[in-house]
Amino acid sequence: MADVPDGLDETHAVRFTTLLAGGNSGKVLMRTMTPGATPGERVCGWRIGHHLLVPLTAGEVFGAYCTDISGDLIGPDSGVDYCAGFDLPGGTGQPAHGH
Repeated sequence: MADVPDGLDETHAVRFTTLLAGGNSGKVLMRTMTPGATPGERVCGWRIGHHLLVPLTAGEVFGAYCTDISGDLIGPDSGVDYCAGFDLPGGTGQPAHGH
């Protein structure tokens, strides 16, 4: 495997690339923080399918982030904006609509 960037666990990187390369389904959520911004944190996401990352809608991101592994709903985090994913370079999916 290529070099793993600082701060990224190699085991997680291997699992992710294996999942993506294998054409399996799943979701990837990204939480970012912008100091001084309101809201200060944002979550967006993508669905893994057919070797692609396809943007999720804001509702799908919220549902994925606010559901635990057993399928039970958990409360959203305060001060977090749950946003639609966006088209990634080299991807073929269109940006998701809705918020």
